[in-house]
Amino acid sequence: MNKFQVYLEKIINPITSKLSTNKFVVALTGGFMSTMVITLGASIIAILVNLPIEAWQNFLTSSGLSKVGLDFVSTTLTLIAIYLVGSIAYHYAKNDNRNPITVLVITMASFLSLIPLSVIEVNGRNSTFIELSKLGSNGVFVAMLCGLSIPYIYGKLEDKNIKIKLPDSVPPMVSDSISPIFIGMIIFIIAFSVKYGFTFTSYGDIFTFFTTIITKPVMLLGSSPWGKVAVYMFANLCWFFGLHPSPILSTYSVMTYPIILANIEAFVAGQPLPYLDFMIVSLVLNIGATGNTLGLSIGTLFAKSEKYKSMSKLVIVPNLFNINEPVVFGFPLVLNPIYLFPMVFTCAVSSGAALLISKLIPISINPTASMPWVTPYFISNFVMGGLGMLIITIVAILMSFLMYYPFFRIDDQKALQEEQNTQ
Repeated sequence: MNKFQVYLEKIINPITSKLSTNKFVVALTGGFMSTMVITLGASIIAILVNLPIEAWQNFLTSSGLSKVGLDFVSTTLTLIAIYLVGSIAYHYAKNDNRNPITVLVITMASFLSLIPLSVIEVNGRNSTFIELSKLGSNGVFVAMLCGLSIPYIYGKLEDKNIKIKLPDSVPPMVSDSISPIFIGMIIFIIAFSVKYGFTFTSYGDIFTFFTTIITKPVMLLGSSPWGKVAVYMFANLCWFFGLHPSPILSTYSVMTYPIILANIEAFVAGQPLPYLDFMIVSLVLNIGATGNTLGLSIGTLFAKSEKYKSMSKLVIVPNLFNINEPVVFGFPLVLNPIYLFPMVFTCAVSSGAALLISKLIPISINPTASMPWVTPYFISNFVMGGLGMLIITIVAILMSFLMYYPFFRIDDQKALQEEQNTQ
């Protein structure tokens, strides 16, 4: 393990050292870290509202807590893009010695201006709506683009003294608010031009453009187990670059409906499942949510740095319930070259191990069984596939841990050295 770690460090360290001083990467890292207060704080509500206990669910429904809880999650975890764009812009502006509040406000306004509005008649009145997905999963990549590009443009324009010059007698609070008006006008014209330009395309808006582009390759893949693995590897790669995988996975799930129905029909008829391998792979591809991140969360139990010792207390429980935003945004995994390889390939290794074990021990899966999405995988997979599937799940988690751990050690060692240098 030590030799392998040294080898990895020779490859990864030069890249991370160069990126660690890059303004864009620093802003992204700071932005993601700042959203942890939302992802961690709201995850406990998401878990409680979705606990698969019938008596608990009945209580939540009868008391009205269920709707309040779901609404709460919808305005926190589900709207992560709107928090992310402001946070990234703030960190970029602060590191670039600009007025962070001014840049944050302009960036958020520009991001929101790009969102198409819908007018729907409700109770005889026209009401204007914003599609929530544009502020959530489908908007993360656009939020990152706005959070980086707009503060960059702002800085370039400010360096050219494109601002209103006010007398020294004007209070700084007033001066800071008025002087960048021309800069704001230019940035808003750019945002307006981008929004207008996309109306001439078949996509209609920039959000649909990115969603469509990343889902097209999925349509080319078949329904084999390894085709599904390829889809998830591609989804993980997109998530690494900040493109939320939900559009990819939701598109692919439509293609798999015939497979699911065929398995259900065979099971009800008492016949062997025609797509058993496909089912087995499906149950180990996403342990801990996209990227099979539960193995990485478990790795924090062996941390030596104070950063990741503290992180272990925050990420493991949510990740057990398939909430991995604290991991993705906390480490972060997005655009972090240390974790690119395991994030993309862990699902393939886990799937290979699962298929190998399925050839050695008998596996019987009930495709009609379903559990809420926050149910830990070792519970839901046991319900669907009994002891055999539980064994496969444990092995898949172990494989995920082994894939992530060498890279985590590098990250942990780097964090430990930074802590020692600041003492």
